Amino acid sequence: MVKIMNFGRLLAVLGGLITLVGTWWFSLFISPVIAGAPVYSIGGILNFSWLVGNGAAVLGVDNWVVYLILVVYSMYLLSFIAQLAGGKSRISAFIGSLLPLAVGVIIMIFSLTGGSTLGTVVNAIGLFAGDPIIVGWFPFHYSVGVQFEALGTYAIIFGSLLALISSFIPRPDDY
Repeated sequence: MVKIMNFGRLLAVLGGLITLVGTWWFSLFISPVIAGAPVYSIGGILNFSWLVGNGAAVLGVDNWVVYLILVVYSMYLLSFIAQLAGGKSRISAFIGSLLPLAVGVIIMIFSLTGGSTLGTVVNAIGLFAGDPIIVGWFPFHYSVGVQFEALGTYAIIFGSLLALISSFIPRPDDY
């Protein structure tokens, strides 16, 4: 019985590590805004100050929408920490899995519909595109999907699902 309970901890930590690699090392998809540029998490950090000043004009929305997008994006970048903490706390694994899973599903829906849906949301995510830091290596871009998505999208979905599943497996501390 103890082995099964420790399995939940292992799944949470493994899911957090996979989400970490998918978020920070791999590109997520090819940008529809900047043709051919990979969208990756560090691109958003590099463009953060530009987005605060110019994001509303580019997207055609109010400033508060851009600030909301940036806050949610920042929470997404740090969600792997909550997943890793899910080895100790099941609620942490659950909460840490929701946002990366949502981002991955949004990218998949966008890709499967050929970019015809979720226009403003994906255009906002597309603004996080940028030039690779080390061309061909960081971020690593490997296109595996139907149209736009890359390996990072599948990694964050898989890691989030592992951590989410682990949140339903009891821990030895629960008894």
